[in-house]
Amino acid sequence: MNKRALYLGLTYSICVIIYKLVIVLTGQQLTTFGFYYSHIISVFAIIPFMIIAIKYVRDVENGGVIGGREALKIGLTIFGVSVVILSCYNAIEFVWKLEDISKEYYNGADYHAFLEKQVQLNPGKVKPEMFQNIIDENIAALSPMKAVTAKLFSFFLICFSSAFIVAVFMKKAKA
Repeated sequence: MNKRALYLGLTYSICVIIYKLVIVLTGQQLTTFGFYYSHIISVFAIIPFMIIAIKYVRDVENGGVIGGREALKIGLTIFGVSVVILSCYNAIEFVWKLEDISKEYYNGADYHAFLEKQVQLNPGKVKPEMFQNIIDENIAALSPMKAVTAKLFSFFLICFSSAFIVAVFMKKAKA
């Protein structure tokens, strides 16, 4: 395992944790940005860390040459380190704050407006007297594992494809 990739994976994880703590502690989790865009921004933020690690290993440690397999291994090392750390953080964050925030959301006006819109779109399937039952089912279905899995799915997709793409563009073979 390349130490530079390990350190950059740790650095990325720490930066994402700080970013997510700022969003949660400032009460921005239920805003449009906090709810829809904050996670995907944190996922795409791994790409510069992969580029920096591969470029450093290529230019400094290997004298300007790196194979695609080694570059991919470096990118996946950053991914592997960060997925372990961020999975633990996401589970802790859910138990600590997000479970209560989710309950607040399901019992709030925004979710009721969403349910009322569903009544208009599906008049025979959803009825206003079903709202409390739907809310109770959603609250009962909350779990740290579901929250972690939902966040990690996009993380897996973006990181694997990004590691491959960055490795392909950053590799340099001997001339």
